[in-house]
Amino acid sequence: MFLDLVQAAALLLALSLLYGLTLRLGEDYPRTEGLLSGVLFGVVCIIGMLIPIELVEGVIFDARSVVLAMAGLFGGPVVGLLAAGIAATFRAYLGGPGTFVGVATVVVAVLAGLAYRHARSRGWLGVGFLQFLVFGLVTHTAVVALFTQLPSEVAARVMDDIAVPFLVTFSLAMALLGTILLDIEQRRETAAALRQSEARLRAIVSAIPDRLRIMDTNGRALPVDSRDRQRGRERGAMSRTPAHEDPWGPERDERVQGAVSEALTHGDTRAVEYDLDGPDGRRYFQARAHPLGPEAEESAAVVLARDVSDDRRAQSDLRVSAIAFEAQEGIVIMDAAANVLRVNSAFVQITGYTAEEVLGRPPVVLRNDRHDERFCTAIWDTVDRTGSWSGEVWSRRRNGEAFVAWVRITAVVDDEGVVTHYVLTLADLTGQKAMEDRVRNLAFYDRLTHLPNRRSVMDHLHNALTADAPMHAMGAVVLIDIDNFRTVNESFGHASGDQLLIVAARRLKSMARPGQTVAHLGGDEFVFIAEDLGSTPEAATARIEAIGERIRRELTRPYDVGGRNYQATCSIGATLFGGDSCEPDDVMKQAGLAAHEAKSAGGNALKTFDPLMQAAVDQRAALEQDMRVGLHERQFEVHYQVQVDRQGALAGMEALLRWRHPVRGLVPAAEFIPLAERTGLILPLGRFVLERVCRQLLQWESLEALSTLPVAVNISARQLRSDDFVDEIRRVVRETRANPAKLKLEITESMLLEDIETTTEKLAALQSDGVRFSLDDFGTGHSSLAYLKRLPLHELKIDSSFVRDLMTDPNDRAICRAVINLGSSLGLEVVAEGVETEAQRSHLLEMGAHQFQGWLFGRPVPPDELPAAGTDGESP
Repeated sequence: MFLDLVQAAALLLALSLLYGLTLRLGEDYPRTEGLLSGVLFGVVCIIGMLIPIELVEGVIFDARSVVLAMAGLFGGPVVGLLAAGIAATFRAYLGGPGTFVGVATVVVAVLAGLAYRHARSRGWLGVGFLQFLVFGLVTHTAVVALFTQLPSEVAARVMDDIAVPFLVTFSLAMALLGTILLDIEQRRETAAALRQSEARLRAIVSAIPDRLRIMDTNGRALPVDSRDRQRGRERGAMSRTPAHEDPWGPERDERVQGAVSEALTHGDTRAVEYDLDGPDGRRYFQARAHPLGPEAEESAAVVLARDVSDDRRAQSDLRVSAIAFEAQEGIVIMDAAANVLRVNSAFVQITGYTAEEVLGRPPVVLRNDRHDERFCTAIWDTVDRTGSWSGEVWSRRRNGEAFVAWVRITAVVDDEGVVTHYVLTLADLTGQKAMEDRVRNLAFYDRLTHLPNRRSVMDHLHNALTADAPMHAMGAVVLIDIDNFRTVNESFGHASGDQLLIVAARRLKSMARPGQTVAHLGGDEFVFIAEDLGSTPEAATARIEAIGERIRRELTRPYDVGGRNYQATCSIGATLFGGDSCEPDDVMKQAGLAAHEAKSAGGNALKTFDPLMQAAVDQRAALEQDMRVGLHERQFEVHYQVQVDRQGALAGMEALLRWRHPVRGLVPAAEFIPLAERTGLILPLGRFVLERVCRQLLQWESLEALSTLPVAVNISARQLRSDDFVDEIRRVVRETRANPAKLKLEITESMLLEDIETTTEKLAALQSDGVRFSLDDFGTGHSSLAYLKRLPLHELKIDSSFVRDLMTDPNDRAICRAVINLGSSLGLEVVAEGVETEAQRSHLLEMGAHQFQGWLFGRPVPPDELPAAGTDGESP
């Protein structure tokens, strides 16, 4: 019997295991935990009742009292009542004389467990093996008492055979089962507390913005908790794999690894700063390492790494802002009521007010007698409407000095758009305004004379031309050019020249009346503008001529130049404006043309602009353009005029340039050569003539009548003065393969007046190559026996002006005779130009001239029209 009871008690051990599994299952399904436990306790009761101790039929003994008491104690009402219901139902199903006692046992056991649970929750009773043993004795004593309700013969037998073993065995079983279930409960509570703690820890870790690592002494990142370790093992991964997916992880920097090692060595917290380069650039971190402690599985430290890049950037911005606040611009911080909260040192320096004098008050920079209340009201209205205002404001410093400043007011608003502050910046424009004035003076006034300059006078003239002047009112521009001013600079020095200009400017300025302007255009040029001279050109011309004459007289008074009296003259050009619309440039050009005419007339004169002056200028400009086109389109030709000896035979030729204009026909050289000299076109024209002549000489090598004749080419002054004159002649001769001995270059006396030494060297260099030289127009310039002796000349040419009146003017005859005699005495050939009559030829022949050239022997013709042989003493 006793062994049967022990067997029933052993079933309880299986119950404890099943209960533990049920609780674990309940962790995953918490809502069904009570139902599962109740069903489990009920099923165990059924199993016990299926293998009971049965004294008589219908009277069974099993461990349901133990099971149900534990169900009520540890499971609570739901578990206990559910288990009791299942057990009572099954006992009733079994039936028999012990049915009532069996059901009553179920009720007593459950109620006892629930009562113990209540007393435990109130703290009245404790739990433990002895408490459970006493609880088992009390509960099973009550159950034994129920056995008396069995039939008398059965009750007596139970009392004799079952009562004591039942009481002892099941009380001990209840103590053991209670102890086991208590341990399971405590473990469950511990696990729940651990899970809750881990959940809180994970929440805390998740809420921390820092990077969390567990790092060992080798700088490797370990899993943070046991579940991470378990998942690592399940994946077959190393639990110490570095967190390579985080480009900013602290394990990537050796400085953090050093902090971890120091924290583990000293057992305290170590901090370090580090920076890393990642996909978003360089970022900065602060890391703190603290050892896990001796209870940790391995030597490791907790590392918290905080990204402080934004903090560092904010600190940097704060430093910049602090520096900016103390910049050269004054800064005023105001509250929402526009009262000053703070000012910087620049504001104090600009205004002279201390911070204490302006705090709590409206900004003083907006208070000034130059701005009324409406001005300030308009400023604040603009700020309220647009958020800012900027502009120039006149203010006063604390000492009363007025100054102009550039002020900007900006409203600062919060997230709801409500103004919280105003920021006013203040830049002192005093220095800038002074600089602008200096720049304006430099831009519009001459530094030497302090008179308005060209730019200023052009603006003034533009205003005069576009202003609403009285109907038909006329004005005038007078341009004054001091004659021979270059001589003053060269003779007395530039300082003396500047002094002369200053005195002239002072004299002109003293002459100016209201409505009249004097300006210095630069160099030796001044301009005098007079307005409202009358309604008719005649009246205006008369007045401006009077003004011009007064200017001329004033400027021709002696000057003290370098301690000496200097008598200057001036050329004055005047032009009228008004009535018809015209541009300032046109008016100035007309005055310049008139002044040029006055200077061309010898200076010290006044000329008024005539439209014919402009026509002449336009004609020259058109002619220059036509010449450029002619050069490009090869409109120029070289004609040749023969030269004959004393017997009338061909002795040579002179190459003469002709221009076959597509509209004007054949243009004589006298019409375009002077302009070509002034514009520089004479250089390409001279190169063209020289190349054409040299090529022609090479062609004539095959013609017996022309193969030995030299050809004279006129050389311009620009050609002779050019540095590459000798090289250019040699290049042309070399490229054309012409015989230099048949090339004769004609120069004039005027070319010899400048740098005779260099000219002599150039001519001597070409003479060594075989080139010959002729002095053209001899007697028309500054004739000098000195350069005739020094220059490597081969012939002299008597100018046609002396030959023309040879028969009627004894002076011309005397000059011709003298030139011929001079040339003969120097061993030079003498050629007479412009011979048009036989009488002229006879006289010159009698005087001893060697060669003759002129229309008597032939006009200039193209090369294919030249005679192929001599004339046997007759003119060709």
